[in-house]
Amino acid sequence: MWNLWTPAYQRSFHNINITPGAGGSGLGISEAASGTIQIGSSDAYLSPLQLQANPGLLNIPVAISSQMVVFNIPSVHTHINLNGQLLAKIYS
Repeated sequence: MWNLWTPAYQRSFHNINITPGAGGSGLGISEAASGTIQIGSSDAYLSPLQLQANPGLLNIPVAISSQMVVFNIPSVHTHINLNGQLLAKIYS
């Protein structure tokens, strides 16, 4: 997303330099918290504990990402219906 957005933004704002990087949510959060970068990107919100430890950081939603659940249960040979209630149990 950032690799598509950056060139369009910089065409409109020539004095702004943006260098997208990759490395995952953890790296984006830790580098923004340490001041190594000015904008960190993550697909997960900062926890209340992270926000308390880093009062200069903000959660600013810019996009919605999809999540996919993949499973491999060799002993199950039927279709499994993963509804919201079951997914909530898996993630809690």
